Order: sequence, then structure tokens, then C-alpha cells
Amino acid sequence: MIIKPANTRPTQPKIIDCISELPQYFGDSGPTYIDFETTGLDVKAEDFRAVGVGIASSLCPEGVYVELPQASAEGMSDLVSRLYEQNLVGYNIGFDAKVLHRLALDVGYSPRRWPWIGDTMILYKLTDNRGNKGQSWSLKTAQTEVLGWKETNEVHLDKWLIDNGYYRNSGGKKKPVKGEMWRAPVDILGHYCGLDVVSTMQLDLHLHKTNHMFPELMSLYEREFMTLTRLVNEQFWHGLYVNQERLQEYLDNLNVRIEENMNKFLYQSAATKHINEYNEAQVQAIADLEPGMFTKIGKVTARYRKWQQKMEEARDTNHFNASSKQQLRWLFYERLFRLDNIKIKTNWKGEQITKFNTVTKKEWVVWEADIMDGDTCLMTVEGKAYHGEPPVFSVDKEVLVKLDCDASQILAEYNDLIKERGYVTAMLDSLQADSTHPTSLRVHGTVTGRCSGGGYSGHSVNIQQIPKKAGYLENLTARPDHKLVQFDFSALEPVVLTELSEDSAMWEVYGKGIANDIYLFVGSRLGPLAAGLTSHGYDPLAPTPEAIKATKKHAKNLRGVAKVIHLAASYGAGPAKIWRTLTNLGHSTTRPEAKDMLADYWELFSGVKEYESRLGAEWSAQHGWFLNGRDRPMSVPPKYEKDILNRSIQSTGHDNLLTFLYHLDRVRTENNLGFKFIVCDFHDETVTECHKDEAEATVEAVFEALRRTNEDLGGNIALTGEPEVCDCFAEFKVEGYNK
Repeated sequence: MIIKPANTRPTQPKIIDCISELPQYFGDSGPTYIDFETTGLDVKAEDFRAVGVGIASSLCPEGVYVELPQASAEGMSDLVSRLYEQNLVGYNIGFDAKVLHRLALDVGYSPRRWPWIGDTMILYKLTDNRGNKGQSWSLKTAQTEVLGWKETNEVHLDKWLIDNGYYRNSGGKKKPVKGEMWRAPVDILGHYCGLDVVSTMQLDLHLHKTNHMFPELMSLYEREFMTLTRLVNEQFWHGLYVNQERLQEYLDNLNVRIEENMNKFLYQSAATKHINEYNEAQVQAIADLEPGMFTKIGKVTARYRKWQQKMEEARDTNHFNASSKQQLRWLFYERLFRLDNIKIKTNWKGEQITKFNTVTKKEWVVWEADIMDGDTCLMTVEGKAYHGEPPVFSVDKEVLVKLDCDASQILAEYNDLIKERGYVTAMLDSLQADSTHPTSLRVHGTVTGRCSGGGYSGHSVNIQQIPKKAGYLENLTARPDHKLVQFDFSALEPVVLTELSEDSAMWEVYGKGIANDIYLFVGSRLGPLAAGLTSHGYDPLAPTPEAIKATKKHAKNLRGVAKVIHLAASYGAGPAKIWRTLTNLGHSTTRPEAKDMLADYWELFSGVKEYESRLGAEWSAQHGWFLNGRDRPMSVPPKYEKDILNRSIQSTGHDNLLTFLYHLDRVRTENNLGFKFIVCDFHDETVTECHKDEAEATVEAVFEALRRTNEDLGGNIALTGEPEVCDCFAEFKVEGYNK
């Protein structure tokens, strides 16, 4: 929902000289709002340091700032210990909590409690989760758009940075480099930091007042999301252990395979003669530029010698760039295959489809064409063209793997290897001295409340988007004498949808507690697929493991059709999109058949449609928001109206995961267990690490947390899942992995 603006004003923060004065401004019975200024973002860097700290509270609503470098070791130790005794609130405590932890390490203090009780940035996102393109949840945005300040607190700081040469040129304007702000004098930086904590306090008070009508939102924020923040901090400092030596060996092997693959593509594939043609054309282009050989007095000119050298280099060089989309289009669409039936793509109403580039601010038209091998159409490919320009067609992995050509298959494999090498290199680059990767997550990184993965301080590892490659994942391991305990909910979001929609067909699959297969179930109820999917013993209303296994094996193609229809329909695709997808996957389906199967699908899941309609009516009545399955308000802009159902289910499912994490953390504390979280939020799973002697107790803790979660939620369908004790990530991420 849109937050009504407050009527607050910036203050004039105090700047004090001695940190021993700071505790007098800590919150008495209420929270202490805090913000650190630091020399960078990598809290694990040897030269990282905090240069100042700002505080605001009910005792000091105008804010106070003190520099830290001048503090004595005794003074810093006292400050850190006192801060850990407070109830702290920050804006993006994912960073500030790490800073405080680093300060504790530096002074040798061992915290006895977690002092953080709030993160105003998370509460801001929970309150206004519309997710418009370009929507900002920065504190600076909140200062002007929510708090009513006439300008942000950056004005004086930005001027100082630019005046002192800390800027970059962008579009003819000088943009201050905020990474250098720690260099600013105390009167500039102190004013800036002081207003940061003041605005954090003002925003926190305003959001609490705004959300008084949503007790479930506040409960989830204070219990689930704050638990998650603590566990994310825990996993960062504990780290994921990586077998660095073996992973480096794997990288060396990848490099060899990449080189062999490219050589095969260039010199031993159907593309070879065309690449030779391309190279000859490049050499000829240089030859055509041959300058005069002699000067007027008969000496060979310098220009001619340079040309000769250039010709020699050109003859020995491969000019074809397999990473160039333009050159790949020439190879695949002008030499190996051809494009036909090129036309503007239209929707079911016959209207041309356009898209908008938010960066260039230009609109383009979507085109489509058939890729032809002789008279055979291999697939339909999409392209785009800005108005008045010729269309440019895709030649990505989805296209390459479907072309009947060794060159395309080799290149697709090459691209996969390049991508995997990027993951491996990023992981190796991120490793600390103890061979651990500090797993980093952004709490409430998406509009539904899910975490988003991402590196920290320049490292690019996204732990939530790891390739399911055994050679890579088997090197993400438990420490020596330890085990990983992974828990993955069984069909978390489908169970949520079944619970909320009360759809009878969904109940047959997810509500009876009997193992079933949703794709077989869907296909067996769709006319053209039913006979083939029920001819191997599968009964959608009384499935057996043996029949499911046999049908998956013998009716793989028909199950694939049902899978496409189920996934596409659940994301709002129409019959034309489904038909096109099936055609490109090699399934022979007509447009009328696709239309009929989609109609049958929604007749089967009519309860889901009715639930979606109820959500839409609530969204309309509330002018743009509705309550998800946990009574948490979810805002959806009109242009994303089709996403209402998905946002409801995804947000509810994730909230349920956080409730499980809360209970698992409680069970750990009650039983004095030593396991640590490695990746606490893996969408619908969690990964912990424990000593091998504690693996059984950790598994029991998972089951107890699951029991408490189901009791807490009080649903008609129990959430289920089986914890797995493993040595490495490959065991639970790669299907059929064999140690």
C-alpha cells in the first residue's frame, strides 16, 4: 500500500568529541537508533574500520555523532559492550550488524545477546511492496517522499565530495563518489550521519503508526524477519566451507574443456567451412587496402611494411568471435540455416506486441520468424526491432540446443562451460583465508519478501543461483568432522495454494498425503493426453509409486506436454503462447488443441480461478492491495494485476518458511545444539552444518521445528519434508548424484 506522508523535519544533530559521552544518549525504555560510517563495505577486509557512529533515541531525537578513530582501545571496548546491551534499530542492519560484529572482534568482546530488534528498511519494504519499476526504498527516498523533508541530508556532503575531487563524470554532470564520504570532515560527515539516524527514527515511528491496523504484519516483522536477519548474519560470519584445492583443479579442467570445445567448433564442425569463409573475407578486406609499395626514390614504404605485417597476422588469426551475436546470426541464419516467414508478432487480438526499454527510453516491436533447414521448420524464434529499423533475432541457448546441427550443440555446451567457469571463478575469488565463503543474502530482496542472493563488497557469488553441476557443488562441503543437514519443504507453494484456494483438484494431489505427480495428474485429465498417460497403470485419484514411475518412463513426451501446460497456465499464459512453446519443444500440437487443453485445465482447477477472482475483488476494493495467506498486506500496481495470485502464494510460502526458521532457531537454543546456518533461506529450503556426532540430534530438531510450525499455522494440510544428512551440496542439489 502507499504510505501516507508524515509531517516531520530534519534536525541539527549534535557532534561530540568523546565516545564516553555517547551512552547518555542511548534509549532509556525505547530503542536506540544507530548508523555507522565506515571506510568501505567489506567488513572482513584487513583495513576496514568504522570512522564514526550516529545515535538517536527518545532522549536525543535530534541525533548525535561521534568520531571513532580518536577513541582509545579501552573506550572502544566499553562502547561495543554497551551497544550490545541496547535494543538497537537501524536502516539496513544487514550491514550495520556486521560492522558491530567486526568491532566486537577487533576489541575481543564476545557478545552474549543479539541486540538488534528492528530494521526500518525491511519494515518500509513490508509496508510499501508495490514493486513498480524503478521504485526505491532508500533512506533518501523516504526522507523526501515519506517524511516530508524538502531535501535529503546529502546536499552538503555531495558538495564537499565534488569540491574536493571525489566525483565521476556522468552525462556531462559531476556525480559524487559516495565510497569516499568517510574522508569528509567531522562537521560534514557528522551532520550527514546524524540525520541518517534521525530519519531512521522518524520513519520507524511513522511506519509503526501506519501499520497499527495490521498486527500480523508487525508480528511477522518483529519475530520472523528479525530472526531471519540474525541467521543471515550468523551464516555470513560462520561461512560455507569450500575445498579450495579441489575446486581449483576443477577450474583448470574446465579451462581445458573450454579450449577443446572451441577448437572443435572452429575446426571440426559444420560451421568450419563457413568460419573459414568468414576469415578469408577478413583477410581479403585487409588485402584490398594494400598501399603503394615504393617511395619515389624506390624504397619500400613504412606503410607497406606495416600492411605486410598486418596481412601475416591476419592469415594466422581466427577472426570469428563465437561471443558476437552479430557473427552468430550470420553463421546460423545466413549460412547453416535460413529465416522464413518473418513477421511482426501479434497477440490473440491481432495487435502487434511492443516492449519498452527503461534504460534507452525507447519502444521496440517484437518480431518472429521460422528457422528453416531446407523445407523443414525447426522452430520459431523471436526478434526485436526499434521503430524504423530491421529486426534482430535471438541466437541464445534456447535456440542453439534445438537446432539440428553439431555446431550449435557444441556452441551451447561451450556457453554452458563458460557460464560455469564464471561461477567457479567467483567462488574462488570470494574465499577467505580459512577457505570459507561468507554467504550473503539480502533480507526482503524481492517484493514478495523473499531473500535475494548476491555478493558482498564486489564479490559476485549469488548463493541462491548456483549451477546444478556436480563437479562444482561437490566442492561446497561440510568442514572436516562435520555434516550438512539440508531440509527442503515438499511442494511448499502448491500446498499453500491448495490450502488457500480449497480447489478440489489441487486437494487430490496435495491434500491427501498420498504421493502423486502434478504433471501426470494434469495430463490425465486433459482430453488429448489422457489415454496415453493412463495406459501404464496411473490412476490420478489413486496413484501408486510403481504406476507413477512406469508412466514417467514410458510416457515422457506426454508428461512434458502436461508440464508445459501446467507451468504456463499457472503464470497466466494464453493458448497462443502455450502452442508456440510446445511447438518449439518439438511437440506436435495444433493451436485448437492448445486452446482446448487450456480450457480443460482451468475447468479442472476452477477453484484456483475462483480464489484468484476473490483476491482480485479484494485488491480492487482496497484500491491496490490485499491480504496474503498470513494476513500480510500485499500491494500490486494495476499493470501487474495478473501477478496477484503469484504474489499471494509466493509471499505466503516464504512467510511460512520464516516461521519454520524461527522455530528451528528456538529448538536449537532450548536443546543447546551447536549447528550453524550455512544458507538459512534457500527459497523453500535451509542448510545447516553440525558436528558429525550431532547430526541425528539436528535432524530431530528439524522435525520438532516442523511440528511446531504446523501447529503454529493451524492449516488443514500439514507442511512436510525430509531432512537429509550430507557431505556436500551436490548430494541434495544434483539429481542422481553418486559420491
